[in-house]
Amino acid sequence: MAIIGNRDKRYTNTYNEQDSELDRPSVTEDRVLSLLSWVVYVVASVIIGLILIRFILLILAANPQNAFANFIYNVSEPLVAPFSNLFNYGDILAGQSRIELSSLLAIFVYGIIAYVLIRILNSRRVY
Repeated sequence: MAIIGNRDKRYTNTYNEQDSELDRPSVTEDRVLSLLSWVVYVVASVIIGLILIRFILLILAANPQNAFANFIYNVSEPLVAPFSNLFNYGDILAGQSRIELSSLLAIFVYGIIAYVLIRILNSRRVY
């Protein structure tokens, strides 16, 4: 094992502090990135939660005339609409119950988008 000066090679630090200062965000920027990451997480959670409630209500054949079910259907419709006609075979029906595949796809896509955004925001943060 080679010794450099009075120190062992395995204890030498090749980390250059000046280079890291250029890449590292400031404390304020780190707080902003943390806040943005949290906002993305909360918004995605609300969107996914609404679509999941919609999916469950459709499976259970909830009455669309009910105020709560009607509210969930109306709020979540614009979120599911981009995925509605993506597949030709439509929804799976069993009696009055309906498995809306576009809701499942929307949950998956919004989850992936949120995950990627949060990873991008957190990659710049200092821990």
